[in-house]
Amino acid sequence: MKSNPSRSLIALSTSALALPGIAQADAPPTESTLSYKISNYQEDDLTRAQVPFGELGRYDIDVHQFQYVSPLGIDFALFIDANHEDMSGASPWFSAANAAGEPVINMSGASGITDARSELSIGTRYYSQNGNFGGAVGYSEENDYRATYVNLSGSRNFNNDL
Repeated sequence: MKSNPSRSLIALSTSALALPGIAQADAPPTESTLSYKISNYQEDDLTRAQVPFGELGRYDIDVHQFQYVSPLGIDFALFIDANHEDMSGASPWFSAANAAGEPVINMSGASGITDARSELSIGTRYYSQNGNFGGAVGYSEENDYRATYVNLSGSRNFNNDL
């Protein structure tokens, strides 16, 4: 029995095959967007049997991320990123075996770690038919550390992204 392919399937297949020749590899944003992400990372606390001395509470990290993206003309985009994270808890320093051969964890510090970090960066990106190139400047601050930075990045697409 011979089956005839449907006209819809032929039309869909033809359209899909034409996409690589039409689609732009790296498209700049066409509208402004504002986004917010929040995440939390927690490690399970340890028992006194596992940690004879030191802090039992493990890491707890809260991260807030904001991003604003806006087109600048036809081939450029503006990016503004702001991040804030709070971290507390204790970090494993080393582990060893006790007299019974069971693992014992030695944690850092008697009172654990507490830190906060805030970061702000602003950058732009140029989009072309076969790649993009961008750069940004930023500032980051922690309880005991400050940093300014510059970054450059780019990508080049080959073989129509196949």
